[in-house]
Amino acid sequence: MSLKSKQVIYCFFWFIFLINQLAQRYLNIVVPYIHSYLDDVLLFPILMPFIQWIHFVFTKKQILPYWFIALLFIYISATVEFLFPIWSNHFTFDWFDFGAYFAGLIIYWVLFHVKINNSQ
Repeated sequence: MSLKSKQVIYCFFWFIFLINQLAQRYLNIVVPYIHSYLDDVLLFPILMPFIQWIHFVFTKKQILPYWFIALLFIYISATVEFLFPIWSNHFTFDWFDFGAYFAGLIIYWVLFHVKINNSQ
């Protein structure tokens, strides 16, 4: 997949995230399962390419190590699902969120966790 294709897909994920936030917060449109899990699914496809870019800037390696991806998945999932509900009543624990994070990680893996092919 070319760099341009990845950029378009990445922007599409941001667009979906922003539309979802706009619908929830300002238009008061709430679709139950989408409201509950879309942000969780989009977390890794939005966050990981940015982390991958930072990794490339400092190491000149395009691929993140597998152990780092697994550690980041565990860290983010545990922090959001276990610690955030302790710190704030705005967050709730949900086992299904782990599945949504994992689905997002798979999306990242399939679409972004490959070397960039700059050719068309």
